[in-house]
Amino acid sequence: MSTKSIFSERLNSLMKERGITQTILSDAVGITKQSISMYANAHRVPDIEIFKKMCDFFNVSADYFLGITDQITSDIDDKKIHEITGLSCEAIDILDYYNTHEGFHNSSAIIETINLLIENELPPKLINSLYEISEKMLLRDSLNSIEEIEELEAVIREKKRAFDQEQLHWSENHIPVLGSICDYININTVDEFIYITEDGILEKAELKAKSIDKYSIVRLNEMFEQTMSARIIERLKHIKKFKNGSRLDLCDSVNLIFE
Repeated sequence: MSTKSIFSERLNSLMKERGITQTILSDAVGITKQSISMYANAHRVPDIEIFKKMCDFFNVSADYFLGITDQITSDIDDKKIHEITGLSCEAIDILDYYNTHEGFHNSSAIIETINLLIENELPPKLINSLYEISEKMLLRDSLNSIEEIEELEAVIREKKRAFDQEQLHWSENHIPVLGSICDYININTVDEFIYITEDGILEKAELKAKSIDKYSIVRLNEMFEQTMSARIIERLKHIKKFKNGSRLDLCDSVNLIFE
């Protein structure tokens, strides 16, 4: 796509999203309505001075207008936050507003809750340790020397011991819930029916089969919804207990981590 086409597409999108007419924009940047029409129809691009005025008017970066980036903001701090966290501009703006307007819609509690949920996720240090153990186990399978294998196994055992201790210490005070919310939102299940056999085995249900008790048939996606929502609610309850100064039984917290 040409620069003219990209500029035109993004200009039209911004004008539509923000309710800006060609007349309003032409008055704001000091050019004719006909010139704006030329830009909007990809017949021409503005000169550098008008281009800068348009970037300032819409508060977008030049890179966004030219299609170099999809990051819309011209705010340097927002760009940096986006690069570090992956948060969208809209999310950053909303968080910033809540953080700087304490009296707005329980804003301080919302920021505190967001921090709490993020801080309860499995820390990168533990995830990296787990990856490191997995890599060493794969390396072990490629070794031929018994001495090298035994030496590597000793390293793996020590790393597993350290990992188990760190994870146990972490799980005494943390309950992850965002991962479960992510699964709930993003996992798509097949809309089909299943039933439980007398042996406790899940089988796909054929609704025409007369031998199946209709009360034992369940819809797969409904079962997923109920299971995941129950898990999320249970974990939120445990996080609330932690927040209020109550400690969980250690076995309960470990079970929640490995469900």
